[in-house]
Amino acid sequence: MKQFTWGIIGPGKIANKFAIALTLVEGARLGAVASRDIARALSFADAHNSSPDDPIRVYDSYDQLAADPSIDAVYIATPHGFHAEHATLCLRHGKAVLCEKPMALSARQVNEMVDTARAHRAFLMEAMWTRFLPLTEEITRQIADGQIGDLRYIRADFGFPAPFNPDGRLYDLRLGGGSLLDIGIYPLFLCLYLLGEPQQVTAVGHLAPTGADDTCHAILRFREDRTAVITSTLTCQTGLTAEIAGTHAAIHIPSPWYRNDQFTIHKNKRDQTPQSPQEPQLIQLEPMINGFEYQIRETMNCVSSGLIESPKMSFDFSLLMARTMDTIRTQLGVKYPTE
Repeated sequence: MKQFTWGIIGPGKIANKFAIALTLVEGARLGAVASRDIARALSFADAHNSSPDDPIRVYDSYDQLAADPSIDAVYIATPHGFHAEHATLCLRHGKAVLCEKPMALSARQVNEMVDTARAHRAFLMEAMWTRFLPLTEEITRQIADGQIGDLRYIRADFGFPAPFNPDGRLYDLRLGGGSLLDIGIYPLFLCLYLLGEPQQVTAVGHLAPTGADDTCHAILRFREDRTAVITSTLTCQTGLTAEIAGTHAAIHIPSPWYRNDQFTIHKNKRDQTPQSPQEPQLIQLEPMINGFEYQIRETMNCVSSGLIESPKMSFDFSLLMARTMDTIRTQLGVKYPTE
């Protein structure tokens, strides 16, 4: 594969992790970074410059980065409320786009982004990095091989205490604040990825003074009466665990379940006998280093193959996640300014 040059829009904490991951992927390099705060962009570039002969270019305009002919793909790492705007800008310049999750604030915005990608024949993928981890791939294989029987139930949570700041990205509706879009998307992803589209969604929660959800609980019912329960909260620390239960066994993922390198399979007691008890089976995968390198490789492979969407993280799946979050938000009473 030829050298693949990346640009980053929004040099924050998550972009720092992404830039480090680029150094783990053969053929990938960071070529440019853009921020409306030029001092922030300069500081980011200085931190990640690895070659004095080939320095990272710095822009104080997103348009300039999007128009840079040397950039093959752009990672969008701005707050949620600006994902649609910034991704669309890059797509219109024909750039491949890896857009941090959630893809956008609503299914309407995601659909418009997909239409733009198709119109300009430009690659677009939601950066749902958990999808590409060896953990997810191995769990998929175990379920397909019938190791847990017929999948019946999933439970996953994600919560941590975040001090209330009405102007911060977690609570400001203009920035796309709320627990569901920021962290609830992880357990929701797991359920939709393994069970498909829900037939019924029931959600309850609590809103912060800004109108963003600081707590969200949802029960999802799928075909064949399969169910899932998800929790996200900004008010307290949860266990950060997940379980995937079938008719013969259950998969338990320890904390933090969304970025782990091991899980256990627990056989049902009714399927065991005193003569042949079965201890939980530990599945140990390759150690986690960064985690973002897998989605970077997926993007580069897809673009090199001439694809505009990933078969592993398709447009349809991102739209499914967005529609389901719309349904949950409506029940919670969360409404963003763009709606």
